[in-house]
Amino acid sequence: MSRIKKHYHWVIAALVLIQLTIHGGTNNNLNLFVLPVSEAFGISRSAISVAGSLKAVASFLGTFFSGAVLLRLGYRKSVLTFMAVAVVGLGIVSSSSNLIVFSLGYIIFGLADGVCISAGPPRIINAWFHRHQGTV
Repeated sequence: MSRIKKHYHWVIAALVLIQLTIHGGTNNNLNLFVLPVSEAFGISRSAISVAGSLKAVASFLGTFFSGAVLLRLGYRKSVLTFMAVAVVGLGIVSSSSNLIVFSLGYIIFGLADGVCISAGPPRIINAWFHRHQGTV
């Protein structure tokens, strides 16, 4: 037990790395699917880019309010709740049949992304550096 507790900080560092890797993969995937999605919906690539822009604005708003959400719900509940919301948003995106539903899914995903991923790891790293003087 003491061995696990002694090296628990590496588990936290690994989980934050995994969380940021998932964030990078899901955030940057729209560029890969612009052409197939525009052909499937029969709309222009600029309309798909507008959906991506709406996601960016929603992510900004989610990040803007994430501090209050994290303080009110706690970090674990916030991350679990908004990861579930992000999965729902990506599910809506993957099963959408028109641009409005596609955009709505990306907006939902953007809000969840802003709360659980953009503000979570900096909070963990900030608390870790204050407690352990920047050492892992």
